[in-house]
Amino acid sequence: MTTKQLVLLAMLTALSTVLMLFELPNPLVPFLKFDFSDTIVLLTLAVFGLKSGIAVAALRVVLFGLIQGNIDGSAFPYVGVMGALMASLSLIAGYEWVNRLTTNKWVISLGMVVTLTVVMTTLNYFVITPLYFGWPNISLTQVQAAFAGFVSVDTGGAFDQTGGYLLANLFAYVPFNIIKGILITGLFYTLLPRVKQLV
Repeated sequence: MTTKQLVLLAMLTALSTVLMLFELPNPLVPFLKFDFSDTIVLLTLAVFGLKSGIAVAALRVVLFGLIQGNIDGSAFPYVGVMGALMASLSLIAGYEWVNRLTTNKWVISLGMVVTLTVVMTTLNYFVITPLYFGWPNISLTQVQAAFAGFVSVDTGGAFDQTGGYLLANLFAYVPFNIIKGILITGLFYTLLPRVKQLV
């Protein structure tokens, strides 16, 4: 790797970290916010390879965690940062998996969106949401009721507080990750030719 490439890699890491600081609320569920830092992770992956992509994803969340601190206020520190890293790794896995089968950018984009949505919805259901809402300090039943009630506030009471945990998760995370995946992959393929020219 040349000095120019190392400098560009450092710049991409810094840019990805800064982009994490700028978030747009999801109109359907406002506590979920979009940021475009994963676009930089994917650009790094496509230009420099798998190890560099993972390195930028990891360094970005470490730097963001140091800048922001544990702003989640949850029982388990840095739940949001952990979720951001898992989202990045999901996109990386989707890209690597589908890119080995085809070079069609639409199919690769679809693979990334599907991987992101399935992985993050599953992780949120079983791990991230329970940690964020207080498990293990409170029971999973209380977590499920709290989350269903929390989402219901944003949707006019659409979810039963005890039986609606699965539906609340699907409503909150499936559309969010689909939209996020489409936005990120669209930006990624728009910027990729320009970034390749800089290397």
